Amino acid sequence: MLRIIDSKRIDLTDSEFKVYEGLCSSYDRPNFEGKDLFTGLFETDEHGMIIFLKPPGNRYISLEIVTFLQNIMVHQHLRKIYNEVDEAIQDIKKQSAKVNTEVVEVSGEIVELRKDIEGLVKDVKKLLGKSKKSSK
Repeated sequence: MLRIIDSKRIDLTDSEFKVYEGLCSSYDRPNFEGKDLFTGLFETDEHGMIIFLKPPGNRYISLEIVTFLQNIMVHQHLRKIYNEVDEAIQDIKKQSAKVNTEVVEVSGEIVELRKDIEGLVKDVKKLLGKSKKSSK
């Protein structure tokens, strides 16, 4: 689900957002908001995926915040990959079902052709048998 952190759209699950809120509240002080620790640390794309983690520069930053952002970035990309793999598997299943249907249809046609050929072979044998008798 898309959320807003540091005025940027970011795709977070509900549990990830709860961790974010917990991190923010754990760093809150009377003159400081924990959410300010996330300011300027990352860039996202139009889908809310973290595409770049920025160094904090001269300001104080917690390793806990950086680790959280790294994990979010990895999890976002893994979710994307899993979705792409799931879609590919569904496409393969659809194509496989289509091919199986076509194989069944062709198999039925082969059986019918085999019967037709067997009938023709019998007819040819009869004709050959009659022509041998009449040539004698």
